[in-house]
Amino acid sequence: MPYVIALAAYLMIFAGSGETVVDTTSAQQADPQIAFISGTHVNWKEGYAQASGIGFPPANKPGYPESRLKQMAQSAARNQAYAELARLIDGVQITATTTVADQRSQVEVVNTFVQSHIRGAIVMETHWRDDRSCEVVLRAPLDGEFFDAFEGHLPRTTDEWPELPDPPPTPPTEVGEKSAEPADPLATGVIVDGSGLPLKGGQRPRIYDEDGQAIFGGTMPGFVIGAGEKGSLVAYEFSIDDARQHSFAGAYPVVVTAVGVGQLTRDGRSIDIVLSTRDGRSLYATSLGLLQRSRVVVILPPINSGR
Repeated sequence: MPYVIALAAYLMIFAGSGETVVDTTSAQQADPQIAFISGTHVNWKEGYAQASGIGFPPANKPGYPESRLKQMAQSAARNQAYAELARLIDGVQITATTTVADQRSQVEVVNTFVQSHIRGAIVMETHWRDDRSCEVVLRAPLDGEFFDAFEGHLPRTTDEWPELPDPPPTPPTEVGEKSAEPADPLATGVIVDGSGLPLKGGQRPRIYDEDGQAIFGGTMPGFVIGAGEKGSLVAYEFSIDDARQHSFAGAYPVVVTAVGVGQLTRDGRSIDIVLSTRDGRSLYATSLGLLQRSRVVVILPPINSGR
């Protein structure tokens, strides 16, 4: 594919760039909520992709000064980190059926933008190890600006939406009599608990009920694109306590538990959520405004559970 060739070209460009170096042999401390694979991960909670690469000095360069060998190891590590970051970002789910790689291979303007985005990644850390190898850690944001590049290029959805029920009539009140106060405060946000399911973060997750009726996302009526956080239409947390503390939840969130997930991707997980028919229809009828403004917090399963 053309973007693979372009990736190799810009990796050569970065081979001679410099950055601040931290001389340390201690291992990088991993956030227990994030799955590190040699420092490589996507953090949907904070909205970034991070990758690391490890390089070694060449063994067939006798007589080379140590400073030159270290530079070569660092360049090799940086090149590997850029390649890992490109692979990681290519695998990000935009929708349940579309990845970044899908759009890069089909839309040249998207491909060009993503290449530039990867080239702009920030070097977070550089570690020197006892075996003379070097590890470089890169980070690139996955935010609204990044995902704006895909607008207008995604496949159209054919979601159908339920009709809202008529609101109950307001009982008449006598002159001078105050209207009754609501029994419960108005909902301020929606929390969807998917912690027990093979769920993962994505940019455009959808919520359906068990009958396949669309509840959230896609072509939702009145939907405000980009109203979510860190580029995703929803916010992600890893526990109910953190979800309740999130600004999207507010003081009085509606909490529902997912009963399933949508179409699985190659890693056996999904970004789409299934609610019970009762919860789904009730949520759509009572909290439509919150859904349209993406005031939704999704609880993901603990990363360390292996899901």
